[in-house]
Amino acid sequence: KRDPDGYSEEFDRALLHFRAALDLFRLKPTADDRELPALLAFVSNVAPCYASRQDVRSLGPELIGVLDGHAEALVPTIRMAFVQALILLRNRGLAEPVEVLSLFF
Repeated sequence: KRDPDGYSEEFDRALLHFRAALDLFRLKPTADDRELPALLAFVSNVAPCYASRQDVRSLGPELIGVLDGHAEALVPTIRMAFVQALILLRNRGLAEPVEVLSLFF
């Protein structure tokens, strides 16, 4: 977080890995994936350092789409990881408050 420019390549790799894991997860949302919560936590914590990038700004709507489409099928630990990541993104201005609230109520 202290030198975002110095770690942009690593963040790009982590974001690419997260998107690949998310694509696999979308194929079988009932699977209990141990890696996805850790990737969600990392990406959502570091994303504010790269908030000006379009691929980072699309994380909030992407997580909302997964929760909206697969909430009932998600394993509770993975659903909690998605919710925590989405709330963190919302608190840091990377997800629209109205969209997040409409998802939960």
